[in-house]
Amino acid sequence: MQFTEEHNEIRRTVQSFVTNEINPFVADWERDELLPASELARKAGALGLLGINKDPGVGGLGLDYSYQAVFAEEIGTAHDGSTPMFFGVQTMMATPALGTYGSDDLKAEFLVPQIAGERV
Repeated sequence: MQFTEEHNEIRRTVQSFVTNEINPFVADWERDELLPASELARKAGALGLLGINKDPGVGGLGLDYSYQAVFAEEIGTAHDGSTPMFFGVQTMMATPALGTYGSDDLKAEFLVPQIAGERV
């Protein structure tokens, strides 16, 4: 596969997110036995990272799965296991069926806010 500049931009965005928003705080989160999932989701949503391969009509970027794979690879560089698992479940388990088979009403109520990082 040939990566495009758009793939590389996703990669750089996720690398920066992991470097600035996750890795510096992992030790504190583990000490306090918490993961600030809502806060991380809001920040990731603002960057467009929660709807990479979702339809633009619901707030996604409309990119193919290869871009989602780049996201998964880079979020996996986090210094913990909880954060990559959280984002993996949100983007690759909880929302694909809703995006494909959900009614417009269900998408508006659940998918749109999830992609924006407003609902965890």
